[in-house]
Amino acid sequence: MTCSTRRRALAAALALLALAAPGCVTGHLLDAARRRERPVAVHEAALDGDRLVLGYTASVCDDRGRPLGQAARRASVPLAQLGDASRPTDAFAVEHLAPDGPLPGRALVLVRSGDAPPAPPFVEVSAPDEIASPSVTLHGRDGRVAPAFPTEALTQLTTRPWVYPLVPLSAAFDAAAVPPLLLLGTPLFVLGD
Repeated sequence: MTCSTRRRALAAALALLALAAPGCVTGHLLDAARRRERPVAVHEAALDGDRLVLGYTASVCDDRGRPLGQAARRASVPLAQLGDASRPTDAFAVEHLAPDGPLPGRALVLVRSGDAPPAPPFVEVSAPDEIASPSVTLHGRDGRVAPAFPTEALTQLTTRPWVYPLVPLSAAFDAAAVPPLLLLGTPLFVLGD
């Protein structure tokens, strides 16, 4: 294949891409790489110093809400924050942990809502429905019961790393194909992503 034939093939492929993806190619590329992981089930819990560690299953969806599967995840939240029932869901200091290996700390018994509770400490898990994530309530050894922790606070929004090497190429294509996007889109990318 000659150099000019390759250029023509590349130009044709880019033209087809531009026709298939109306608007900003960079925006479509970033949309394809975004993932939302929402907790759907809690399967383990532990006390690790001054934090509650949860092992859970997350439902993974793309940016449009299409389900892509499930993933095992772990996260911790400070015990001090569990005592504040008025705290907004996005104000919890959640630390996402590696999903493999043993759960750090002292394991707690998980009890489903409505089951007979064991001796404290234990964690009570509400049954989730299709809309809401489960919530967990920590029952302490001293008889104290922390307000329910909404596991919705564990939701993660991520962008897959494979997209970043492609952004300069897609931005150059957008600048050449639709120059006004360069001026109008730059503030959105800088402030929005």
